[in-house]
Amino acid sequence: MNVLRATSLLEVLLATSLLLVVGLVTGILYRNTLGTIQFTVSRSDTKQILRQALARLSPLLKTAYIPSLAGANTCYETPLAPYPSGVDPADPLSPSGSGTNSFLFYTPVDLLNVNAVLLPVADQQIHLFEIRLQEAVDPEPSGAGLILRSLVVQERTVPARFGLSPFALLSGRSRVLARHLSDLRFSRVSTIGLQLRIEAQAVQRTLTARGQGIMTNRLEGKIFFPVLCQ
Repeated sequence: MNVLRATSLLEVLLATSLLLVVGLVTGILYRNTLGTIQFTVSRSDTKQILRQALARLSPLLKTAYIPSLAGANTCYETPLAPYPSGVDPADPLSPSGSGTNSFLFYTPVDLLNVNAVLLPVADQQIHLFEIRLQEAVDPEPSGAGLILRSLVVQERTVPARFGLSPFALLSGRSRVLARHLSDLRFSRVSTIGLQLRIEAQAVQRTLTARGQGIMTNRLEGKIFFPVLCQ
């Protein structure tokens, strides 16, 4: 005959304690794994944004050249104000400075026309474009303090004489190159080359403490123009 033995209070407490320990360890492991996944996804997303932005910038700037305009001695104009903090207005593209997030350049190609081709010299029309990181911050639903800006290329009127301003915007002649960038810097490396630095931000879950942090990724590259020397 089988006799059922009653469970003692000590055994119940021991089993409960073991379950609590197992649950606590499982929760910590799950939280850390979730944080690692979120961190990896955030880094991957920002890297993809940066790669796409640089891939779209490169072919646009490679069409820049010195136009046949009075006083022209470089393919690019002085970027329009406002400049980023710490930039020397006399030479905002100086290699020793922090660079500028706006760049004006001339090209014989209509960069806003998806079917545009390089026309014969006799039929070419000079265009003046500006690449700018828009200062307006996009709304960020999580409220985590991310800086999200849009990179745009927009066409401006060609001045009667090279170097004169203002360069009025042409209505409707612009397009977005990339979204969710936090920073963009142009600086000069030579008379025909620019250094580009692009940054993007994303929310990351911290692994060492509760809460969230902001991760910033950076991508750099150099662009050299097929400058036609005069």
